[in-house]
Amino acid sequence: MRQSRLPYHAPPQPRTRWMRRVLPAAAAVAMGMVAFQIGVGTDARPDMPQVGWVAHLYAVCTLFVLGGLDLGFPTGSNPLGRCLLWLAYFLAPIATTIAVVEAFLASLQPGWWRNHRLRDHVVVVGGEYMGLLYLEALREEEPKASVIIVDQDPTVVEIARHFGVGFLNGDVRRSKTREALCLNRARGVIVMTRDDLVNLAVATDMVEEAPNLAGKLVVHVRDLGFKRALLKESGATDGLSVSSFDSKLGHIFNAHRVAAQHLVEQRLRAHFARTDASDLVVLAGFGRFNQTILETLQDQASGEFHGIVIVDVQAEVQARSFDEQVGFGSYKIEVIEGDMNDPEVWRRVNTACGGIEAPAYVLGSDDDSTNLRVAMSLQLHHPSARVFVRCFDESAFTRRLEMETGFEVSAVATLMRASLRVHHREWFSRT
Repeated sequence: MRQSRLPYHAPPQPRTRWMRRVLPAAAAVAMGMVAFQIGVGTDARPDMPQVGWVAHLYAVCTLFVLGGLDLGFPTGSNPLGRCLLWLAYFLAPIATTIAVVEAFLASLQPGWWRNHRLRDHVVVVGGEYMGLLYLEALREEEPKASVIIVDQDPTVVEIARHFGVGFLNGDVRRSKTREALCLNRARGVIVMTRDDLVNLAVATDMVEEAPNLAGKLVVHVRDLGFKRALLKESGATDGLSVSSFDSKLGHIFNAHRVAAQHLVEQRLRAHFARTDASDLVVLAGFGRFNQTILETLQDQASGEFHGIVIVDVQAEVQARSFDEQVGFGSYKIEVIEGDMNDPEVWRRVNTACGGIEAPAYVLGSDDDSTNLRVAMSLQLHHPSARVFVRCFDESAFTRRLEMETGFEVSAVATLMRASLRVHHREWFSRT
């Protein structure tokens, strides 16, 4: 079958492979130069030892093209010198032949030349921030694993080069693109574009075309409502950060689940244990992150808190959606609609807290700067409160704020890297 001619950028060659290609040529040059310097001549040029090193270098270079035909056979000097020159005579044309054949095959059928070597590899679909996090985790876990990333954005090639992986510039929804990925020989596939429907459609097509991927195909779903609906439809139950979705597709996961799980287990439950039964949690920003926080609280800390205050610019809509998809527990619920940056909103929050001195605030909007700014204000006006801040990635600046102000930062990217490294072994283990 003719292979698809798609724009492909090979990963940087490993050092050992580079050395295997360069060493024969370098050895031929070195041995030829040494032989001429110690007095070896040729029957066509007996004066070769006397012509100088520049002429020697030129003569050695001609070996790669003419194979010594214009120089003749080695003569003079000692047997070792003649042996070195004979070795150079053989190595130089061999190195040239290898380079020419590889270049010819690559230019004639680039897809075939690449595909015959592509096996036991991991395919990463999508090169945005989730793909970047996964590549970082994968390289920490398996520095030499064979990986190919596919994306329609040609700039992703820079990410591929940074991690030493292959890059295929194409639309994975097209069969020719999937054909070029050699899915029948892949160890596993992880699909993480920004479009959930594309992710699921592509995953379904892949497993139909390559049945060997059954159980080894991972799909990222950003929309929590969509994810819940899929799990409900399939009868699967949600786990920590990975859920068995279908025996054919493999696994379905959501990035925010990891960070939320860590925050509940390691921080909120520890806070509840140090306080009385009147614990109240204020969820500011009721998007994906804080919805997952509440879902996890209901699953794992039911009875450890008595009330929830939801704050969001679309609090009513988000709360109704959560109630329909998950359902609220038997605790007090207060819904406050408004902007987190509005002081009036926080006056209403204080009223809703009903005099509780130390509620737990979880600032989980998608705007990191808003979360940090509100956290500093809350810590100033409510020094006894516990404030937990969601941000995408940690930095020296966030660590300094955390140390100086007392609020606690949960960096989604940091938690994701650690989690993906563990789950990579679970998903694509060779055993």
